[in-house]
Amino acid sequence: MQMYMKSVLLATWMAAMLALAGCAGAPDEGAATGLVPDTIAGNILVLRSDPMIALARNDIPSIMREIAALDRTGAPVTDLSHVELVARTEEGRRWAATGGHRALALGTPAHCPFIAVSRKGASAGEAVESALGRCLDGVARIAADRGQDCGCRIAAIDDALLLEPAALRWRELLATIVVLSRGEDERRHVAPAFLEMGPAIRDARPVRLIDRRGVELCTGTHSETRPGEGRFSLTCGTAHNFAGEYRVLGWQGGRSYGVGVARAGAEQMTLMFGLPEATFDAQVRSLAHAMGGPS
Repeated sequence: MQMYMKSVLLATWMAAMLALAGCAGAPDEGAATGLVPDTIAGNILVLRSDPMIALARNDIPSIMREIAALDRTGAPVTDLSHVELVARTEEGRRWAATGGHRALALGTPAHCPFIAVSRKGASAGEAVESALGRCLDGVARIAADRGQDCGCRIAAIDDALLLEPAALRWRELLATIVVLSRGEDERRHVAPAFLEMGPAIRDARPVRLIDRRGVELCTGTHSETRPGEGRFSLTCGTAHNFAGEYRVLGWQGGRSYGVGVARAGAEQMTLMFGLPEATFDAQVRSLAHAMGGPS
């Protein structure tokens, strides 16, 4: 158990360092539940504004006043289907499908990954209060667990985005380093792969681990147990059934990054997912060299 915990802590540190290397900042997203539409349609305004961030519930009234004062004159219009966070996440599609007044809030900064959708509000103010309240509740659990401060930012209200679409990117195919080890053996096998996540089915999401040619290596599911954390299982071939836990460490470049550790008997699989593709090859080589195993 001590060796297992040591490997988890090491993988967590390495995943964070690798994911943050050479990356630009991006929005923070979170978890989803329930059934949502498969597609979205329609246009939305893009309003330019200073970030509207709440660190506590008593910040919400001032944000509501800022939103009421927004100038919509001459604001550009974009197709909702081109906004990746809206089109490709369950929370985003749920927000788009909400009738009447609606708001979308994102956890911030990057180490506070969470998305919150408002309940249908009788007014824009009620929608903002609902989304920020839900978001603050979500990031409070992350902040308490990780000992880091979190807040929430309003990303959309009614028919308007408060961020540029380019700042709301989303990727569901995550560059991943796979580290395989057995027992006390110090040598480890390090390999590049991609983690592919499918749409939610009830409380679980299907996942696949594929190589760079798209060949399937493992299949399985993952389910969230708390914001940014959960369990996953992968079946790799006929004799390897891995089960373990994962943790999202943050969001960069439109993707989540984090670490998962699972076991199948004496074998252990460590996944460092969400790495920047631009430096992926170099990271695989350097990690393989550091761990004394083939790549």
